[in-house]
Amino acid sequence: MIGFGSTSRSFSAAIIVAFCSLRPAAALEPAGVVPEAFFAEGEPSVAVETVNDSSATCINRVETDDIRSFGLRAYGSWRGFAAAIACDGFTFRSDAPETAMRSDELSFSAAWMGPPLAGGFLSVRPGAGAGLRAWGDFGFKALQEVWHDVLGVNRPFPTTFTEPSLRPFAYASADAAFFPESAIRGEVSVRELVLGSGGIESSIALLAAWRDGRSTSWAGVSRQDRLGSFDAGDSLASAYEEGTWAVAGARSGFLSVESAMNLDTNFAIGSIAFRFGGRAAERPRSGPRQELAIGTSFMRSELSTARLVVLPTSVEVHAGIEAVTGVSRSLWDGAYFEGVPYKGYPHFQEGSAVVEVFAFDPGGDGPRMRPFAGAALGARQDSLSICDLQRSELVDRTTGFLGKAYAGVRVCDLLVSREYGDRIAADLGVGFSVVGRPYPPPEVLVFLRLVVSE
Repeated sequence: MIGFGSTSRSFSAAIIVAFCSLRPAAALEPAGVVPEAFFAEGEPSVAVETVNDSSATCINRVETDDIRSFGLRAYGSWRGFAAAIACDGFTFRSDAPETAMRSDELSFSAAWMGPPLAGGFLSVRPGAGAGLRAWGDFGFKALQEVWHDVLGVNRPFPTTFTEPSLRPFAYASADAAFFPESAIRGEVSVRELVLGSGGIESSIALLAAWRDGRSTSWAGVSRQDRLGSFDAGDSLASAYEEGTWAVAGARSGFLSVESAMNLDTNFAIGSIAFRFGGRAAERPRSGPRQELAIGTSFMRSELSTARLVVLPTSVEVHAGIEAVTGVSRSLWDGAYFEGVPYKGYPHFQEGSAVVEVFAFDPGGDGPRMRPFAGAALGARQDSLSICDLQRSELVDRTTGFLGKAYAGVRVCDLLVSREYGDRIAADLGVGFSVVGRPYPPPEVLVFLRLVVSE
């Protein structure tokens, strides 16, 4: 668990160039895949991304620091060619009596995507690529330990590393878009990747996407399968990342977020990415302005993401959905483990419908400040687990209705692109939250959000 963000096994080499005119190629692509469809034609694009297993939404989650714990990546593309470098830290906690292990994955790739073959309601783009994947100790354990110290997490790490390896890989791919010129479109992606060890990584993803201007939202499923011979690191990762994934994400301007959950193993991964350039092929905005926000709280360790739409009403109303994952600072009292009263810091997840009202927008390109007030209604799930060297064991779990009320000020609201109308702002707010059950007690909220809109 480090930073805020994450992806799936198809990121096994972590070599996907992740930013496009539509969406990031996040958790659902095999290593080395760099579809040109993710980039505007004729204009260079660069991106950076962080992935994390603790920041994704996952139904009835127990473990928050296992398998692909975190990762850092950098990508670039130009005229259909792309390159990437990525490193992921893996914590293979395992179940007793198996030995917990550790490994890092470092990947390099280069890729090419052919021109789109379009005809009526269908557009298809073939592609190919190759690269190198290495497993070993690349220093991410020390980095993760430093971050855990910052968060106050005392959980031990495995000290045994998997056997190091270096393997080449190559792949073939195809991306298809149904009704490619429509605001609502369907997407199908097929990947077949061959490793030097003799293993084959296969994936097929089906997504529905809604795009308007420089904003896109998507949801769908992906199926990941593995066949053949794999090195130790690949085999351990495949045990939890092979299967059927549910995925959802959003993008506005240069910011993208995504969450993916394996429906077979209940493993999840989330990602946050920043992309710059690559605007030439993007769709003109025709609907209401959209916002994408990421934030955290000063009262507890958490990550929030929200997709909001600015409704065309007499006052400026922002409405949408928000997801929050984190660790509560409140002690959980009354739980028992092996007959002994247990007190601990539980992991929590929240999902809410959000409505916010902002003061009148004065317009103009310069910086401005505006007060706002908001309310949210949804559900919260708290899970208390025994977390040691091996995989976590659930002690107790509660779920209840959630209500929030808050107010704040939007500061540093700046126009960053006159051509596209992109804006960046920071929201500082305070409020309170209430859950319809004894735990947790009403909590004070003090939060900070980064907001990107167009």
